[in-house]
Amino acid sequence: MQEHWILICFVLGIWLLVSGMMLYHNYKNRKLFLQRIGQSWGKVPDAVYTADQMERLSIYGKHKARREPFFVDEITWKDLDLDRIFQRMNHTVSAPGEEYLLYLLRTPQLKEEQIWERDRLIQLFAQDTEKRSALQVILAQVVKSRRRSIGEALQALETAEYIGK
Repeated sequence: MQEHWILICFVLGIWLLVSGMMLYHNYKNRKLFLQRIGQSWGKVPDAVYTADQMERLSIYGKHKARREPFFVDEITWKDLDLDRIFQRMNHTVSAPGEEYLLYLLRTPQLKEEQIWERDRLIQLFAQDTEKRSALQVILAQVVKSRRRSIGEALQALETAEYIGK
């Protein structure tokens, strides 16, 4: 009987040790991530995308843009070199973020109230680093993968850890 208690205590001790190590690892990774996004704020990203990667990322935006009253067609897109503009401004931390940013570039807003709303959100996240960082931590759990579609990423977001106040 005493042997069973020793075994149970040993297993419990291992479980506590592994759990503690995982919690510490998650804490350390979050801290490093927050440091990295803080240092990269306002700087030009260094990611380079191949033509195939850009094509895959553009599928969602091209499909959705055709339903909008106005969208940038492929000839104009290439003339303005918007792939390069995207790469210079892409600070997204998730696959859906990349795809949605391309969609936003492909569908410039023409309604004044929507332009003001976007500006309000841009200013909010530019000024409130705490909210911006908290949101980036949540979205980073979706993972930036060139192999993941928006649908798959949304499923991952459903199981992502909630980080709130």
